[in-house]
Amino acid sequence: MYPYISNQTILNTLKNINITPVSHLNHIKSSIYIKGYEHISSFRHQMFINQKDINKLSGSLVINFNQIPFRIFFTDDKITCSLCKTVGHTSASCKKQTL
Repeated sequence: MYPYISNQTILNTLKNINITPVSHLNHIKSSIYIKGYEHISSFRHQMFINQKDINKLSGSLVINFNQIPFRIFFTDDKITCSLCKTVGHTSASCKKQTL
């Protein structure tokens, strides 16, 4: 998510599709462990929603900010392969990988 799009804009967009968060929208640290750079946050955000609202989410959602459309993508806590899209393994161990 672009850093200049406010949390409130994201929350309002989710509210428009009847999704109510059960936690705050938090920035995720970027995991940089170089002295002087530990404060940098990732472009990713995290929040929790009700289990019943999961079906309301597609893989992404368009947020209009300053009359410009931005697409945000959703993930969950399941390990999913980015190559074959199967749940349970990552691309590093994908058996369907082709070179």
